[in-house]
Amino acid sequence: MLDGFCLVENHKAGNEATSGEEAHIAYAYDFLYLPIDFKSKRSRGFAFVNFTSSRAVWSFYDSIHLTDWGFLEKFKWKKRIEIGCAKIQGKEELVKHFSGSVFQCGTDEYLPVCFSPARDGSGQPVELTVVGNRRYNH
Repeated sequence: MLDGFCLVENHKAGNEATSGEEAHIAYAYDFLYLPIDFKSKRSRGFAFVNFTSSRAVWSFYDSIHLTDWGFLEKFKWKKRIEIGCAKIQGKEELVKHFSGSVFQCGTDEYLPVCFSPARDGSGQPVELTVVGNRRYNH
């Protein structure tokens, strides 16, 4: 969903740019954490995303806030998406906060991640860095 949003918005920004304007405004994100209930293996219903520009944040908010999850084909829920402002702001602060966290899971797939360069929906390779530590208890 995030990659698709960035891809569409970057395409629109590139098409709307005129001479003298910035040719491409990057809609991208460089941090993502989707908290998981490790027993049920299901999402807890919220996520932390760090977009790389305020324009991307507001565009995402305007297009997604208070919509139903049903717009994604694989979700048939009637629940509404609500976007809120987190207390912790910025990639550096998120990394600092989650670096000391210990997650009770058996795989890094459930941990917060940073992307370098930021993911912009283009499908270009990015380096993924896991943030935090895991401890698996049987």
